[in-house]
Amino acid sequence: MKENIINLYLTPRSRLYEELANLLQQELREPKLYNDILSAIANGSTRHNQIAKKIGKSTGAISNYLKSLIELGIVEKRTPVGEKEGRKSIYVIVDGMYRFWHQLVRPNSQAIELRQVETIYQERVKEGLSKFIGFAFEQMGREYLIQSNKIPFYIHKYGVWGGNPCEKRQEEIDLVAIGDNEIIFGKFKWRNQLLEMNILNDLKNKSEFFSQKKK
Repeated sequence: MKENIINLYLTPRSRLYEELANLLQQELREPKLYNDILSAIANGSTRHNQIAKKIGKSTGAISNYLKSLIELGIVEKRTPVGEKEGRKSIYVIVDGMYRFWHQLVRPNSQAIELRQVETIYQERVKEGLSKFIGFAFEQMGREYLIQSNKIPFYIHKYGVWGGNPCEKRQEEIDLVAIGDNEIIFGKFKWRNQLLEMNILNDLKNKSEFFSQKKK
């Protein structure tokens, strides 16, 4: 994997080093602004107002740009299960190649041009791979459970949920699937080992916040 990442992404003029920027340039006007929006999302600014603030634009000014990225299948707007679309909605990059580029390649572009390949990989990319893969694993887990009919009841709604109405802080549940009288809560972890009981207990505690919200 290391060799592929270095050869495809971390070497100037390699096949994928400039390809994503070129693809946006072919599809859209103002590719720099689109890339700035994607970089903001990839690095934690996921709400509409956060993205706008990060790139120095008004929320109204970036609305059409976000819509175009959604139409291209690069970005998805997600609203927590049971909530109305609005201020709690977030934007996520669902195209893995764009997410990898904006999390791990674009921030290191100057060092890549200086050919500091081994340093970039060891000190920047290697550390970020776990987070990158974890997000993809979470997404795959949700899709697998829903599409493979592993959930034993009719599903009215499913998705992610976040909140804590008691303590006014953000908690996250990776999967909430709601039936007529049943709810399943799920947590996905990218690990090569058995999960500890504290992870299950944490999920149970978070599910109580969801239940209180529904009462």
